[in-house]
Amino acid sequence: MRTKNLKIELPSSLKYKYDTPEMMPNLCTQLLCCGAKGMGKTIAIVNLVKKLNFDRVFLISPTAKSNHSILSMINIDEDDMYEDTDDLTIIDDIISKVEEEGKEYDE
Repeated sequence: MRTKNLKIELPSSLKYKYDTPEMMPNLCTQLLCCGAKGMGKTIAIVNLVKKLNFDRVFLISPTAKSNHSILSMINIDEDDMYEDTDDLTIIDDIISKVEEEGKEYDE
């Protein structure tokens, strides 16, 4: 059975609107970058983050601190880098930091 006119309706205002440059992915989004060693994953992500001009970036990666020369291009605070991907407290720590920053902003 074929159905016609399956037009998607969008809400009149988008709750989490974040303007992004042309030819960049729309945000909010999740991105997973997979590939073998030396394939340019970090370079690709660093350049994407630079172009999206974020205020703050949290990095969860087993090689977070070993790519310092590349990651210094986007000024990630060392306290915002997490290498132990088995540590279940990382997300709670990030949420706490974001909430604290929000409180400071509101003040």
